[in-house]
Amino acid sequence: MLIDNVQPKDGYLDSDGEHTDSHSIAMIDQYRDVGVALCAETKSNIWHLPIFTVSLSESGFEKVYQGTTIVHQYNLKVSDKPLELKVTLVTGNEQSVRELLETLQTAVS
Repeated sequence: MLIDNVQPKDGYLDSDGEHTDSHSIAMIDQYRDVGVALCAETKSNIWHLPIFTVSLSESGFEKVYQGTTIVHQYNLKVSDKPLELKVTLVTGNEQSVRELLETLQTAVS
């Protein structure tokens, strides 16, 4: 997992975390060489939380990782002006995702 193109401590898919004032989050599978990322022009607090299930096997109960929930939390103010949030979804191999994230982050900084 990458936050603003940097891997945080404990930045694994089955970990939970909160990252303040961030533009992007990426999940990269280096083994399969694929990645997906969300990059927003507006900074937000990004939360990532694992989804687990419990299964019963021959050896007893097992906790099984199923996926990751990603939440972008924006501090919005109600006003008469319309609000526009622009979020870009990036997919591809690891190198292309990292390069596109770098380009998008340079544009929003």
